[in-house]
Amino acid sequence: ADAEAKAESRVSTHILDVSDLASIKKFVEDLNEKKIQINTLVNNAGCMVHGSNVEKRICAKNGYEVNCATNTLGTYLLTKYFLDD
Repeated sequence: ADAEAKAESRVSTHILDVSDLASIKKFVEDLNEKKIQINTLVNNAGCMVHGSNVEKRICAKNGYEVNCATNTLGTYLLTKYFLDD
């Protein structure tokens, strides 16, 4: 029971929209400010959004196509911010 309590005390949740570049920056800044150490990073975010009309593509907040923003740009930037520390 004691080991379970210790494990639970080290788990925390944070909000991150990996398709939003500002959200990624804020996420990393918040973790750094709180001195939360990341030992392992698994970039497992992904989406596959298809539109029937190419002219009506779905974009993320930054204007990038949402699949590219989530699956490529966001995960790259998240990793880069952690490696820069």
